Amino acid sequence: MLLVYWICCLVGGLFVLLAVVGGLDGAEFDSEFEMDVGADRRDEEERSPLRRRRGLWLPIFSLRFWTFGTCFFGLSGILLSATEMVAATVVLTSVGIGVICGSIVAIALRQLGRRRIDSLVRSTDYVGLSGTVEIPFDANSRGKIQLQIRGTTLGVMALTDDPNGFQVGDTVFIVSMSKNRVWVVSQQDAIGQLPDAAPPDCP
Repeated sequence: MLLVYWICCLVGGLFVLLAVVGGLDGAEFDSEFEMDVGADRRDEEERSPLRRRRGLWLPIFSLRFWTFGTCFFGLSGILLSATEMVAATVVLTSVGIGVICGSIVAIALRQLGRRRIDSLVRSTDYVGLSGTVEIPFDANSRGKIQLQIRGTTLGVMALTDDPNGFQVGDTVFIVSMSKNRVWVVSQQDAIGQLPDAAPPDCP
């Protein structure tokens, strides 16, 4: 079992080292990488049935949890194996330490990432920008658009009251944003609505 601990410690430690070198608040090796950057992550969370149903995020969805958890599991196993503890107790204790440490790190870094994103891009920064439709939508449905903001490409959920709707590749203009969704209009309507009063908050 000691060999397993060493392998976990070395493999997990390697990824931890990579995370530290890359910057703890920016290193993310999974599909959640926080910036395509904030909007895509929130979009992904809404699409996930498990997350949508429970209304929460769990550390196990992040590779950070497994990376740091594996490292601490292996390290704890190595250290505890040097004591007189029973092998089964060593395993259970190491698993517990790995889960706790992995969860703490994953949650902490996720919160840091969110704060960094929120500080860089505010809802008011979206108003007046143009975007390209990725998922078609109309007045009775929601879709997705892609836009450039502060040198970053974002994908955000979009709504409109235009009865004609929008197809993939259409250019739209953002007139309002609320709850991580943008309200858009066509190029023809943009001149008449910007910077005039924007429509009500998106549902």
